[in-house]
Amino acid sequence: MMFKKSIVSSLLISGLALSMSSGTFAKEVSSLPANEAKPVEVSSVFKPQGYYSDSMLVGQELDVYNPQATRYQSDRKAVATVDHNGIVTAHSTGTVHIAVMKGNTLLDYWTIEVY
Repeated sequence: MMFKKSIVSSLLISGLALSMSSGTFAKEVSSLPANEAKPVEVSSVFKPQGYYSDSMLVGQELDVYNPQATRYQSDRKAVATVDHNGIVTAHSTGTVHIAVMKGNTLLDYWTIEVY
């Protein structure tokens, strides 16, 4: 019985410490006008359908096509580019990330190492 009381006491103390530490934050947030709140579609921003990893040699091509995609983006065009059909072409050694998008929604995310 003493063991259960210790656990309950620890949980209550932890909860009290948490509520005390976040009290200022709660007051700051609650002062925002309600009409400034804007809905955010979290699932389309943070949950791509797939995370992929691959490697390729300079000069090679890799197909990252997704039938739902409307655009493709490379974060390092000097390492690799991607065309509107999802074909990645390696130009120099390094790591590149390819985003496969439908509008502003991330469908797939590729990390490619070029050798």
